Amino acid sequence: MGSSVLVTAEVLEILSPGAPDEPLVYHNRTYHRLGGHSTL
Repeated sequence: MGSSVLVTAEVLEILSPGAPDEPLVYHNRTYHRLGGHSTL
């Protein structure tokens, strides 16, 4: 099996006005928004 790397970061500032409030996660080579529709 190959190796994996987990990277975490804290967002300090958002420069885009009107940006949505939901956080983004990177999964399966794409970004997804976490919200009420997100379940495990």
